[in-house]
Amino acid sequence: MIILFVSSHDAHDNMTFEPTVGTHESYPDKQYPLATIEIVVKYIIPRIAAKFGGENKVNDLMINKNGVGFNPGFEFFTEYSKKSGTPLVMCLHAEKAEIEKKSFNTQGAEILAFCKANSIKLISGLDVGENTSHFRDDIHLNEKGQKLWAQVLLKEINETITSCP
Repeated sequence: MIILFVSSHDAHDNMTFEPTVGTHESYPDKQYPLATIEIVVKYIIPRIAAKFGGENKVNDLMINKNGVGFNPGFEFFTEYSKKSGTPLVMCLHAEKAEIEKKSFNTQGAEILAFCKANSIKLISGLDVGENTSHFRDDIHLNEKGQKLWAQVLLKEINETITSCP
């Protein structure tokens, strides 16, 4: 069974294969000599600098979420599941703003359309009861949100296993 757990912003999150390790401070290519130094350099100094109007490099993680074209990874897993006879389920978890609007944004709509066009079973965060208390920030689930999805996925896995020949 393949379970793809995605959010709307993954629709255009295309791999670029740009080098990141050793070229960005959030992706170091060597260890700090002491954990204390790492805490000061990576966490304390940036927070102090941000309070005084300094640059917040922590949010600039070289992640490209605005790629051109629909993410080809969706097609890859669709074709693989068809060729191998492996069940495929797409879980589209909502972002906080989508929960507040009670609908997915345009990129989420692209994922929904892809699933419909390819007859992929889709489980929507909006349909399983995700709410704003399930988030630690605007897109990442907290323990409560993870628990909700664990229950949903356990049920789905059990149903898939019992229905397979």
